[in-house]
Parts: sequence; C-alpha cells; structure tokens
Amino acid sequence: MRKNNLDIIDLSTLFLLSGGYGLLNILFTLLNFDIAVNAVFQVLILLVYSVIILRTFKRRNRYFTYIKEILKNNQLLIFFLLLCAVSIMWSVDKSLAVQRIIAFLLTSYIAIYFYVKYNTEKFITILYVSFYIVIIVSIFSVLIIPDLAIHRLDAHEGDWRGIFTHKNNLGWFTSLCIIISFSVLNKKVNIYRVAFLLLSLLLLIMSGSRTSWVALSIIIFVYFLIKNLKINKKLYYAILVLIVPVVIIFINYLFNNYDFILGLIGRDATLTGRINLWAHSFNAILDRPLLGYGFGTFWDSKIINEIWTWIWLPPHAHNGYVDLLLQLGILGFSVFIYLYVFYVTKSVYRLNKRFKFDTFIFTTFLIHLFILGFSADVLFRQNSIYWVIFLISVFNINDRTNYEKKD
Repeated sequence: MRKNNLDIIDLSTLFLLSGGYGLLNILFTLLNFDIAVNAVFQVLILLVYSVIILRTFKRRNRYFTYIKEILKNNQLLIFFLLLCAVSIMWSVDKSLAVQRIIAFLLTSYIAIYFYVKYNTEKFITILYVSFYIVIIVSIFSVLIIPDLAIHRLDAHEGDWRGIFTHKNNLGWFTSLCIIISFSVLNKKVNIYRVAFLLLSLLLLIMSGSRTSWVALSIIIFVYFLIKNLKINKKLYYAILVLIVPVVIIFINYLFNNYDFILGLIGRDATLTGRINLWAHSFNAILDRPLLGYGFGTFWDSKIINEIWTWIWLPPHAHNGYVDLLLQLGILGFSVFIYLYVFYVTKSVYRLNKRFKFDTFIFTTFLIHLFILGFSADVLFRQNSIYWVIFLISVFNINDRTNYEKKD
C-alpha cells in the first residue's frame, strides 16, 4: 500500500541534492569550521545513498523487475550512460573519472529508485516539500545573514544567491520551483502553495538570473500553446519540419542584432566574457572531436594548464552542451541530442492527443532543463537534482504500461 507519510530519508536525499551543499557552506562559514565542505557533503550523500541501496536490495525482486523494464524501454539512454562509463578508457584523468562516473551512475540509480517507489503525484509532493525547505532557508539567509546570501564586492553586487554559491544557481532552482508550484496548485489551492509560488518568484527576480527568466517565460508560452493547440498527426509532423527553417531564420536574426537584444536583458556582446571562453573551449574540442576528454575531468585535469592561457580558470564552460562536447565529443553530444528530441517529441505528441497535466509537467521539466543547459552544465553532473528530475521525466514519458507504483 502507498504510504501517506513523507519518508525522511527520501526527503533528505532530495534536499541534499538541491540545496544541501550551499547550506553546509553557509553554516561552516558562520561557525568558522576549518573543515572541507565538499568532504562533509560527500559523506552525507554517501550515507543516504547507502540507505537507499540497502532498501532496494531488501526488496530486490520488485525493484529489479522494474529496472529490467526501464532498461528495455530506454536503450538509447542506457547507451549514453554506458558511454559515460567507458570514457574512463580515454579520460585525461582516469582516477578522477572513476570517482565521478561512479557518483554519476549512483545518482542515476537514485532516480530509478524514486521513479519505482513513487507515482507522479507523490513524487511531485515530496519534491515540493524538499524544495520548500530550500526556499524558506534561502529567504531567512537573505534576511539574517545578507553578507553571505547576497553577492557583495563582485560583478553581481546586490543579486541574491540565498544558500547557493552563485545567483545563477538560485535562479535555476527557483524557476524549477515555479514549475512545481503550477503542478501542486493544479491539484489544490491553499495559502501554503500560493506562498511557495510567490516566494520562489521573489527569489527568482532578486537573483538577477536572466537565463532563468527567459527559460520560465518560454515554459509559460509552451503551456498555452500545447493546452490550446490541437492538431492531427500529419499536421503535427509538418509543423516539426517547418520549425527547422523558422529556427534558422530566428538564429540568423539574433546574430545580426545581438548587441541590441543582449542590451535588453542587461548583457554585453561578449555575454559576460563567455564568447572568449567558448572560443577557447572549441579549440580544445577540435583536438579531440570524436570522443572528448572523458566524463567530468576536463576542467580539473592537468591538461587544462597546457591549453589555457587566461589567469582566470573557469570551473566549467558556462554552457552544458559545450561541456558535453568536451567530455564525450561529437558521439556523446549526438546521442544526447537525439534522445532528447525523441522524448520531447513523443511527449508533445501524446499531449496533443490528450492533454494530461502530469505528462505536461514532465515535458516542461525536459524543456526547462534543456534551456538552462545553454547557461551551464546542470545535467551531466554527479549528485545533481536536475539529472534526477531529467531521468524521472524520461522514464515517465516513455512508460508504455503506466503501471501503478506502490510503496
């Protein structure tokens, strides 16, 4: 039978994956702890992962049955994960690659655990509660310790970051919270759920994260488009074909008018230095175009010192797809783009036949995360709440049997 209580381990796992690192960082700073935040975070993550793995092992017959079904229905996704794993063989830092690939695969396993254990409504509920905690803690941190929760003496002076390390992290998170608030408000409207929406919106605005603003605006547009536009199968495929030249024309317009457009959202023509960063990144990609430098190692490897001439060393390419090319080359990039287009197209077609809000939420998750990928690598990282949500969305969209999941 399905339990009504929220599982503390599951809630803690989602909280750690979303805002746990930032909260630890603030607490350690306030208490002057001379301890590596990342080491403590890794211990906590390992602890909750171990508990979850033990749980699935105790009920291995049921979980392994579902896992077999997932493997059968998502073969291209499994190929992508295997490609990440075997990239150890050509990685520029094999020791680091092993650590990060194991963590990435464990994060994927956690996504399977949540997918098997919870139906859509229950998963959205526990996600909502864990995110609510992060939102409340972020609001209090801004009010009580503004020097830590608001950017000071840097290029982002005055922008809020809450318990996160950067304003963009807060922006990405709160834009996702707003999508979740649409889902819970669709089920039931009460003061707590309205407050969640308003607080998330406040943090999103005050973060100054333009990418998150644009992503959320697109999601709202997509909602009204899918909700109100009904087309037959032939017209559906015709529109997909017509979209390609329209997108090309639009991109051409952006390139010809980028100074004006970027000025509207408070950016300069270099995208705050990202154009130069991407130029250097593509030079590195051309050295290893097919398979890349291996999963999760490029920016932390010794090779970076050989090809990078800047004083400032970025932690990533500030674009998830550039990072994917660096990690897994054209092969990994092509596989991911193909599977993404496949799942989104499949979900939109189903929504066009019959609009179901649960299906729509998972579709918006995919679209939203794809847009955020143009700003940073939010998906292809170990211990990432965004990768967990991405996988659960894919599993639900590709679920052929719509079987009932029980606790």
